[in-house]
Amino acid sequence: MKKKILLTLLLLVVSTTLIVLIIFAISRIQQNKLDKLISWESLNGPPGGEVGQLIQNPNRHDELYATVKRSAVQPIVDVYKSEDKGDSWEIIEEFKNIQAFSIASFEDKLFACGNGVYYYDSQKNLKKILSTSPVSLCNKLIVSDNKLFATSFYQNLKGIDIRYTDLTTGDFKWKKISFSKSELEDLTLPPKNIGFVYRLAVPNVLAMGNRILANVAVIQEGGSGQYTNDQLYISENFGET
Repeated sequence: MKKKILLTLLLLVVSTTLIVLIIFAISRIQQNKLDKLISWESLNGPPGGEVGQLIQNPNRHDELYATVKRSAVQPIVDVYKSEDKGDSWEIIEEFKNIQAFSIASFEDKLFACGNGVYYYDSQKNLKKILSTSPVSLCNKLIVSDNKLFATSFYQNLKGIDIRYTDLTTGDFKWKKISFSKSELEDLTLPPKNIGFVYRLAVPNVLAMGNRILANVAVIQEGGSGQYTNDQLYISENFGET
């Protein structure tokens, strides 16, 4: 009788151990699969220096664009294109003479801005669609609600230039919707003797019908970033006021 009880206990221990081992093995397999799904590895490109912006073509999801700053000393920016989700990259030669501080995509067109605003279509045609002032540079392009917004800055906090064009028309007629000085009174500006160069910037613009939301920030050139928290502004008549 005792032998039978001992045998039963032994079988119970062995079966329990097997169940635990099976559960452990299944969990390890599932964990390995999860690790493979969330693992990261370095891509071969885009070559060069600092990647400033990475965007996806909304109509062709395998197509990516990236801006690459060649040097920390000289602000020379190249634009690269990938047609295979980032596995390989090639430079867009037509943009080599353009300071592409910002890029945006709409349908078959790639837009870039720096010393003006340009568009580049699927046939590799490059066209300048907006000229900027000699004392300002376009530093941000944003597509929202089928409109292309271009913001330009002036050093020493002299102001911001914001323009937009309706991309559904194809004629690239621009309208200026910049802020007035009185509308920017809520911003906290640095003192004149602070020793750094600052500028105003518009990191984001969102259009919804006649409503526009835009946030304005005071940016330190070549420094740690923003001087103060930015302010969010809204216009209910598409930038008229």
